[in-house]
Amino acid sequence: MTVGAQRRHPPTWLLHGGRPTSRWLIRRRYDVREHGTGHVPPQGPVIVAANHTGVIDGPLLAIFGPRPVHALTKREMFDGRLGRFLHSSGQIPLDRVTTDRGAIRACLHVLDHGGAVGIFPEGNRGYAAPLRKRVRSPARRSCR
Repeated sequence: MTVGAQRRHPPTWLLHGGRPTSRWLIRRRYDVREHGTGHVPPQGPVIVAANHTGVIDGPLLAIFGPRPVHALTKREMFDGRLGRFLHSSGQIPLDRVTTDRGAIRACLHVLDHGGAVGIFPEGNRGYAAPLRKRVRSPARRSCR
């Protein structure tokens, strides 16, 4: 981070306030089952690494995760109305082509304030395939 650069925390009002209603709405239609939530600490900084097998993985992580999660989301998703919604729900835009220092700063800010950052190590939907071997471990990625 350059001297004088500010870290900015993503908005949280919709991420925190909208989760109960969203859970209720989704569970009316789908049988959502959560696995491994006990492995996520209830407080303090945490990086949640999830498989990305379908288009709904990001929203499910944000809504059903044991804590509100600020997920790295490809920048292209932030166009139009969807982008305003993603921004309001605290998701972090990520430029996947270059080293996105703004996304890195946002993630560090969330972690510095005891929040949760969600990543999908595969980088895109894997269609239920195993993680690619070229992906380093989430712990390795989190090292500063």
